[in-house]
Amino acid sequence: MKISHLLDLEHIRLDVSVESKEDVFLLLAQVAAQATGLPAADLLEALSKREALGSTGIRHGFALLHAALPGWIASLPA
Repeated sequence: MKISHLLDLEHIRLDVSVESKEDVFLLLAQVAAQATGLPAADLLEALSKREALGSTGIRHGFALLHAALPGWIASLPA
C-alpha cells in the first residue's frame, strides 16, 4: 500500500510557520479535529500526554506524532 492512499489532501498543511513544539501540537489537534469531529482540546491533551511518555521526534525536525484515544480505533495520518 502506498502512503498516498492513506493521506487526504485536505489534511495536509504546507508552508506552516510554528515557533514551538506546542504550536505544532495545537495545529495538528486542530487539523485532526476537523477531520474527525473530535474536540481539538481532547486531541491536544492526548498528544501532550503521549509526548510526556517520551518524545516522538525522530531527528532533523521530523516526528511521528500519535496518541491513543479511548473508543477510537482508526488511524488518521497527518
